[in-house]
Amino acid sequence: WSQQAYVKASNSGAGDAFGRSVALSGDGNTLAVAAEDEGSNATGINGDMSDNSASSAGAVYVFTRNGSTWSQQAYVKSREAQVN
Repeated sequence: WSQQAYVKASNSGAGDAFGRSVALSGDGNTLAVAAEDEGSNATGINGDMSDNSASSAGAVYVFTRNGSTWSQQAYVKSREAQVN
């Protein structure tokens, strides 16, 4: 194994726990990365991630690969983000 790329959340913050859980599709072209302590109050898919009033609500970031380049495609939150 060797590092091929570096992925980072579009709204990364200290303590978000980005990467604690990951899932890779069978074809290796879609990657889901959890940030279980991400604190945005956004809901649904690609919501406003600038309001960090839902401490540790969590999020999942979906990345896709094109060649050797990974791009964030979605930012996923629960329909009802709640503070943990």
